Amino acid sequence: MFNLYDEVLFIYMVIAIISRVIGKKQNLLFPILLSIYLLYSLFLILYNTLPISHIMQIFITSKFLIIFLYFYTYSNEYKVIFLKKLMKFIVFIFAISLIISILQFILPAYFYGYSPDGRGFMGINASGVFFSRISYASFLVMFIILIMSIKVNCQGLFRNMIKYRYSFLLISLILLFLTFARKEMIIGFIILIYLFKDKVKSNSKMIFYFILFFILGLFSILFMSVFADVNNSTFSEKQIRFLMLLHSWDIFLYYFPFGSGPGTYGSVMSMDYTLIYEKFNVSKHIYLGYGDDIRGPIFDLFLFGLLAEYGLGLLFILWFLKKMAFSNEPIYMNEFINAHKVKVSLVIHLFIVSLFVPIFSNWIGFLIFTLLGVLSAKGNKNVYTK
Repeated sequence: MFNLYDEVLFIYMVIAIISRVIGKKQNLLFPILLSIYLLYSLFLILYNTLPISHIMQIFITSKFLIIFLYFYTYSNEYKVIFLKKLMKFIVFIFAISLIISILQFILPAYFYGYSPDGRGFMGINASGVFFSRISYASFLVMFIILIMSIKVNCQGLFRNMIKYRYSFLLISLILLFLTFARKEMIIGFIILIYLFKDKVKSNSKMIFYFILFFILGLFSILFMSVFADVNNSTFSEKQIRFLMLLHSWDIFLYYFPFGSGPGTYGSVMSMDYTLIYEKFNVSKHIYLGYGDDIRGPIFDLFLFGLLAEYGLGLLFILWFLKKMAFSNEPIYMNEFINAHKVKVSLVIHLFIVSLFVPIFSNWIGFLIFTLLGVLSAKGNKNVYTK
């Protein structure tokens, strides 16, 4: 359930956040929001008379907030330097994943190319270094957002990324299709429209929208033909995620307005606290799986799980995401990247994917929250202190 090294790292982050916040003149909005979330979570444990051990679930759920705050409280000067280092790491992951993805189609048996659910060309799909097509697809969407937001007057690594921007984009889109991750394809297309909108001159916008709708039509036909069988299964009432959504809604209504509390539904510690599952007749296959090697999909509907556990408190987390998207950017950051568009695009990506995948609690999500923290200015104004 817990990884000792991970927990030590997050405890260090919490201590670092506290030491940076205490006695420093900076915007305290995000630390205050985190404190309110923690107090509300403790209230739910007491109100629902849950075991005291469920305090650990508060820590597990709040990891994405801790990561954001850790990088948010960095000095604005260092954030620009750190972003350049982080971009090098992301490009390195992209290059290695590209090589592995090619090998997965050439030698699928040796590079985990075969999909457990049979999706792909002859059951083979691209999953890169992640060996998970869903995680890889989310990474590619994030990569597309970054390369399409870099400005033309950059130097060094960013200048090379600008030079080969559209080559990167084409390769990323091909790889995204080869992951056979439907929702990430749709998200990628929507975000591309948002990122391209300002790049088109006003007298060419009609042509742009005509080409856009033409591509959208072709994409829709291709999407429905390639995923016809999968889509029929997904949108039927027998689809397991639909049943999980119904259970989440039933729990939300029963415990309205506060929720059933941390560690009771769709979270790590709920595996050892099955009272809610039994009370609402949740199938054991959903939360226990089908044996040691095949876990249940109970973690997949992350936001709906939070709706059940936190009730209307979910609105607080959504507000937190909104503030991340529209926070100020460190000055000089916008000289080489459109930080505002990156943040808005990443939050859209996070929100939609988290309806189906626990991205808030995997390392792709942690990487995105790192970017959001780095691209947000610490303070009320965009100041650069020498």
